[in-house]
Amino acid sequence: MPSPFACLNSSPASCGKRTARAHQSMSIGIADAETARLLRVSAGSPVVNVTRVFLDGKGLILYYADVIYRGDWVRWEIELQP
Repeated sequence: MPSPFACLNSSPASCGKRTARAHQSMSIGIADAETARLLRVSAGSPVVNVTRVFLDGKGLILYYADVIYRGDWVRWEIELQP
């Protein structure tokens, strides 16, 4: 039986899985001391918190990310449809 962690560090497509749904949420926050150190910004600087989940057709998680980006490195662009 293959390890359930075999695809942990690769994209769902490269593991033979097909993404049926994806969800991403973003929120604006401020860097605490540890986050500021890691991102090389001042404590209290703006950051963008992003959570991203890809699911297969059965609702199983193929990919999950919970990341923090520097506020000065984010560009948000959305294609709107009528």
